[in-house]
Amino acid sequence: MDKKVLYALIGGVAVVGAAVAYHMASKSAEEADDGIDEDLEQLGPPEMEGNGMLKFEYFLKIFQICSFYGKNQFNIKKKEYVR
Repeated sequence: MDKKVLYALIGGVAVVGAAVAYHMASKSAEEADDGIDEDLEQLGPPEMEGNGMLKFEYFLKIFQICSFYGKNQFNIKKKEYVR
């Protein structure tokens, strides 16, 4: 695997991990029952490749879920600041 692709995947996983950590730590996220936990649980256990990395399709599903809920959370915060 090319080093650039490997670094891009590692960077993507770091971004998703940071988004999930921020979501879990945010008090407003706890107050708003948006269902990210249920969606992530529906994916099931992590699917790994032979070299120990997440399968690309599984990573994409996680990224889509986190992006969706991140955008919703951003819109909520933006509306609070605009008021």
